[in-house]
Order: sequence, then C-alpha cells, then structure tokens
Amino acid sequence: MTSERISSLTILTACMFAFVHYMQYGIWIFPFALYKTALFVAILLMFILERKKLQLTGWLALGWSFTLMLTSRFILEIFVPEQRLPRLLNSLYVDFTFIAFCLIFVVWGILISLRTEKLWAKIGGVACALMLTTCFLLNAYVWAVLPLIGWLVCIFQEKDRTHTHFAIVTLLAFFYITTWISGAYWGTLRVAGHM
Repeated sequence: MTSERISSLTILTACMFAFVHYMQYGIWIFPFALYKTALFVAILLMFILERKKLQLTGWLALGWSFTLMLTSRFILEIFVPEQRLPRLLNSLYVDFTFIAFCLIFVVWGILISLRTEKLWAKIGGVACALMLTTCFLLNAYVWAVLPLIGWLVCIFQEKDRTHTHFAIVTLLAFFYITTWISGAYWGTLRVAGHM
C-alpha cells in the first residue's frame, strides 16, 4: 500500500464518519478531535509500509506528528486520570510540547520545501512554512490557512509526487482545512475545546 492510498483512506474515513453523523443527526461534522492521533498513526503507517531506511525528513515528520499527538485532548483523556487532567491542561506541559512541535515542524517544512526544483517554489515554500509556524505559535489559526495554501502550491510544483511527504502534506492540509471550516461553522471555542 502506498503513502497516497493511506492518505486517501484516512481522508475517506474522516468523510465517512462525517457522513454517518449527518445521516444520524442531520449535522455534518468531521471528527476533528481525532485528527492529531490519526495524523500520527497515518504517518507511522506510511513509513512502515515504505520499507526504506528513514531519512532525516522522515524522522522529523514522525517527531512533529508525535509531539502534536501528545497535545491532543483525546490522548490526554485516555492516559491521564480525570482528576489531574484540568491541572495538566493548565500547566506548561501542553505549551512546551506545542513549542517542540512547532520547532520540529518548521525544520521539516523548510527541508521539504527545499526539495522542489523551481527556485520560486523553494523560496515561497520556505516563506510559507515559516509563516504557517508563526501563525501556530501566535494562535492565529484563522490566518494560518493562507500560508498553508501557499505552501501547498509551492510544494506541489514538484513533478515526482510519489514521495511520502506529499501524502503527509495532503493529509495535513485536509485536516487543517476541515478543522478550520468546522471552527467557522461551530465557533472556534467549541472546536478548540475538543482539540
């Protein structure tokens, strides 16, 4: 199974979940609370099924997806007792883990952007990866969709799109854009409470 298929199946599963929820309750809602965990599992499966030795960018992708998963409320509710969860969420654990995610993510984003062939795509990709990470750090999630789309345009200038990182970027973009749309529809506080 290729990385593109894993990415497509993950996206299809999220859409089917939303469709089933729509058929039962009349509300179209994506499972955005599970996205961080699903992203790590999908990336891990992509690299396991690739059966090649991981390069630096592969380790970085696993690193940022793992640290992002560690900030997931879903994962914290499973492993942290209910009495300690509010204290943990208000502590510096989530902040430091999120900063670690941003640092690893920006290095990965820059390295992925530098793989493109065209000079304007390299410069634009690096700039958009930096802007995207800055938006994450400043909690400007509403504006982060703009550098994300710019980054996608720069990255997808590459002719050989069979690389695993293209599937990761596609999956990341789908998760972010559907969460962004859910936040616009349901309100950012309701969506952020489940992340």
